[in-house]
Amino acid sequence: MKAYILKKFGPAESLKISEIEKPEPAPGQVRVKIKTIGLNYAEILSRKGIYSWAPKRPYTPGMECFGTIDAVGKNVKRKIGEKVIVGGQFGSYAEYIVADEYLALKAIPGYSDSEQAAVLVNFLAAYVGLFEMARIRPSDSVLVTSAAGGVGSAAVKLAVALGCKTAGASGGKEKIVRSLGANLAVDYRERDWQERLGKKFPTGFDVVLEMVGGKIYKGCVDMLRAPGKIVIIGISSIDFSKMNPLTWPKALKALPRFNLQDMIQRSYGVSSVHLGHMMHRKEKLLDMWADLSKFIRKHKLKPLVGKEFSFEELPEAHKYLESRKSHGKVVIKVS
Repeated sequence: MKAYILKKFGPAESLKISEIEKPEPAPGQVRVKIKTIGLNYAEILSRKGIYSWAPKRPYTPGMECFGTIDAVGKNVKRKIGEKVIVGGQFGSYAEYIVADEYLALKAIPGYSDSEQAAVLVNFLAAYVGLFEMARIRPSDSVLVTSAAGGVGSAAVKLAVALGCKTAGASGGKEKIVRSLGANLAVDYRERDWQERLGKKFPTGFDVVLEMVGGKIYKGCVDMLRAPGKIVIIGISSIDFSKMNPLTWPKALKALPRFNLQDMIQRSYGVSSVHLGHMMHRKEKLLDMWADLSKFIRKHKLKPLVGKEFSFEELPEAHKYLESRKSHGKVVIKVS
């Protein structure tokens, strides 16, 4: 089968297609013929060598995909031909993947192949941040940064569906954010972005889902009202090279800084989400996916799919995602 193998860190061209043996499922595993792949920014960081959850090289990157089960190992109850969404640490940049049976999650009825590849990481990360960590309620006011991206757009849709007054901040993609149902969309690159949010939400926000870091994170903290909650899901402004010390100071500035005294005085909390470390909690993962799937079906939600690329164009898709020009989920079509 064809698969991308990351042998050395570097630019998008570091991803090369290789011909390797098709994997066979072990007991308790399924093999899936991949139809579509969902790209994640964490895979950009992994390619650069600055993502701590990445496995040792060489390996096939890719954290999520959609396809059909075409082989099963012993003691597996799943059926050949079943449509599934697969999540994991690596392995999706290929024509086939093997995974533990429980990591082959039931596909969402009525979704296109591209939508199936766009829902797992984005919606589950947003769901965990909003519903598990922040415990949002319909009466809450919610701010989402990077609101036009994959996780951000999912978060806006979830908060709006619950009935929350919701604002989205992005880098010049306000039209897209408004189309998601947000009550207000602002460009966080503009100097008056906080002022604009303050006019619409004069008492501040109960919950912030933050994915940028640096000055944007600090500005979000300033807009929290007691008892406020800010949940960090990513730091998109961080960009550095281990081999270039000149990039380190800027990267350090992007990291969120916590002020315990301020948290106590103003009564707010800071938490964070990393989906990868939840993948081993089988029962918890399946429960959350069941709850999320039910919520999605009830409110007829669909992920925002952006640009689509062919399997051979995957390095170009990396460049596109890295350029910050993308919106929603970038999807790779395999078959």
